[in-house]
Amino acid sequence: MNICKKNIPIRKVKTVPTISKDEIQKSKDNIQEDLLWLKELNEKVDNEIFEKRICNLIQAEYEECDLLENESFFSLLFSKIKYVDGLNEFANLIVVKILESQKAVFSSEQKILQGLSLENVGEINECIRLVSEKYYYGDISVRDLKIDYRLYIILKAVFAVAPAVVINTLVEKEKEICTIENHKYYVSLHLVSCMVSGLLYEFPDWTLQEWVAFANKTQDCYCKVLIAQWILHKKDEMSLKDRLNLLCDLEIEAENFVVILANLYTEQIFAQKTSLQNHKDIIDEFIFTRYVNNKKCLIIFAMKAFLTSYEIDFPQYEKFVNRIPELKDDLQMLFLLNALNSLPSRKLFELLEKNVDKDLFGYLPSQRISKSIVDVRKYISHIPYLGSILCNQIKKCPHMLNKIVFRYDIHPDYIFELSNYPTDEFDSYILLIVLHALKHLKKDGVDVSKEISSIQWYMPCLLNKRQNDFYGLSQKIIEIYVSFLLENEKKQFASMLNPGENRKYLNSLILKEDSDNQHASDELVEEHSND
Repeated sequence: MNICKKNIPIRKVKTVPTISKDEIQKSKDNIQEDLLWLKELNEKVDNEIFEKRICNLIQAEYEECDLLENESFFSLLFSKIKYVDGLNEFANLIVVKILESQKAVFSSEQKILQGLSLENVGEINECIRLVSEKYYYGDISVRDLKIDYRLYIILKAVFAVAPAVVINTLVEKEKEICTIENHKYYVSLHLVSCMVSGLLYEFPDWTLQEWVAFANKTQDCYCKVLIAQWILHKKDEMSLKDRLNLLCDLEIEAENFVVILANLYTEQIFAQKTSLQNHKDIIDEFIFTRYVNNKKCLIIFAMKAFLTSYEIDFPQYEKFVNRIPELKDDLQMLFLLNALNSLPSRKLFELLEKNVDKDLFGYLPSQRISKSIVDVRKYISHIPYLGSILCNQIKKCPHMLNKIVFRYDIHPDYIFELSNYPTDEFDSYILLIVLHALKHLKKDGVDVSKEISSIQWYMPCLLNKRQNDFYGLSQKIIEIYVSFLLENEKKQFASMLNPGENRKYLNSLILKEDSDNQHASDELVEEHSND
């Protein structure tokens, strides 16, 4: 967001109610003198003198003095800031004044601005979250900063020349100054966000290469992400491929860079603004070209771009996975682990944990079981695929099959911990994944009759629930369960139910199953007769 200079209140110099023409002319003469002094400045100058004269000029510009009407004042200030006597000390002087002023305002208003210290925003996901919110919703919190506008402009000029100095000074002085009655408040993140946005506005002629160089000068992850996001979204003739190549010069860890790209990959708004060429294909090609031998980067990108996004673009995920066969097993297993990284599936997750490459767990959002429940809706259409992944893992570790049992007298190693009938969607979700795995195992000739028989006690509950099951998971479980049963087992199961809707439903399901099987047999006979 471009920050208008009048968003930040200025402490105007007090004036008398009426001003004579002589006083007005004298004021203009002083402004003209200060402006000429600044233009001709070519040697070191005392900090206090510099600050005083610049404040006078900024005050005049703010009040729209006609002497500054045709001047690019900030560019002039930027070119002369190098002449202050000791840039570090000058930055320290301005930062202290700004923070002390802000503290006085907060104390008088008994209000503290919510936020983070820039020191605490070094983790890439947190940077992306903050930058995304700023990009889409604007940095509205800066309006709560009641700092002297003149000091802010001076600090912005110092920041343009030596951003790392300003950032380090802000973080250091924030620790000393920004406390009111044992409560910490933070302004560094807000100030830096505002200054970066301000510089983007002040220097429209800077090339994107110059902005990458400036991002590197900040030595700050948040600033780098902020500028990278702006470069990727800037409207001009440069192609996405060229922007990606340009950002290769950004001094940021490869693992963090692919997270930035994965975030762009999932942005629907960005996808709508790009050209007809699919932006996902462009990013895919860039990732494969640049990180073809970097397993860690490929896995991190896959996790962030596909598996932890709000919705899974499954066709694109499959295309990505199939392109790197040496990582296929790892990426498929991560899909399953991500889908089960939730407290209700703790037993099944831990069972996999004992039999899967331990390095994979380092890529999950949380290495421990997440206390929150995964969004079942996100994975419903992918349950058969999750079942096939579980099946492949059981084939590698056959002893896992003995743990897949559902019953009342629960053994500590069994995958469900239940004292009564399971009733929520997550129980049905886990069971469906397991049933699809068993279905694949049966097709491969593995005897799963013991595992299937252990589920029978659960069926009446699902039959009672199926009409009120919003996602229809109960019905899917019943259908796949019946497909496992032999002819006499189906009839025996149906006869166990009391007369009523459930028995009618089950009988109709059995008839449908028999009809489907007969149809499949007829097709098979017809195929053989044609051979």
